[in-house]
Amino acid sequence: MTARVHHYQALMAQREQQTTVYRYYDAEDRLLYVGCSARPFHRVTNHKDKPWMNDVARATFERFPNFWLARQSEAEAIRSEAPLYNVLHNEANPARMPYELLPPSGFRGILHRLPDDAVEVLACGFHPDGGGLYLCIKPRSKSWCFRYTSPITMKRREMGLGRATLPLIAARAKAAELRNLVAQGIDPLATTASKNDPKRHLLRDDQIATLPDGRHNDGGGLYLLVRGRSRTWNYRFQLDGKRRDMSLGVFPFMDLEQARAAHFAAASLRKQGDDPLDAKHAMQRRPWRRPKR
Repeated sequence: MTARVHHYQALMAQREQQTTVYRYYDAEDRLLYVGCSARPFHRVTNHKDKPWMNDVARATFERFPNFWLARQSEAEAIRSEAPLYNVLHNEANPARMPYELLPPSGFRGILHRLPDDAVEVLACGFHPDGGGLYLCIKPRSKSWCFRYTSPITMKRREMGLGRATLPLIAARAKAAELRNLVAQGIDPLATTASKNDPKRHLLRDDQIATLPDGRHNDGGGLYLLVRGRSRTWNYRFQLDGKRRDMSLGVFPFMDLEQARAAHFAAASLRKQGDDPLDAKHAMQRRPWRRPKR
């Protein structure tokens, strides 16, 4: 079994663990940050370099039976309680810190290395600004790019951010948004590709609860199977010339965004020649036999 299969097993096993939603408050009882983790006390070490960590005066913890319920509660808490330092789900909060002031999560090095006039004065080459942002200068072109490790495939990837006519501060803001996606376990390139594909993402969030009985296609092999009050996410794919169906989760415990993330992880294994069902059954630690013809 390949390393990618083991990574997928570990990822899915983590999703089924008891998960905690934590909140950090300062001395004035202002909400600083909301997050979720299966190991909330160990998570503190990941936040130790954040500029707001020294202001934390107290913390609260709320437990959930699995990752999906905790993730949903975390998103609702960020939208309704408007913490100062969250970025995802918190775009409407005017009091939050701007993207360019937030430190990177999962990236090493110092932020904002490049000078303001880097586009004009630097020679050809890849010039790092920190946090995955690079200025790519070639003899006839100058552009911004973002390099990161995909949280799905664990491979290094590169994403173009546009020509260097884009101001440095705007490129840093884009890179901060992408770093946050990577920290949330989302592959930015996969998200962009799916948005640009008209055959993908055919369903909408407001449709899920009202769809009639039947199999409803979201594209790329992801289906919502509706039978009465039951709504199950399935991934349908071909293996050795035979059609296979893989259950991903049940709505509302797995919402549309989470189903697409699980589908992308399974589809990535399939494209690499691995069987997603083998990874799933191995993760469950029980023997599995192929059905007899």
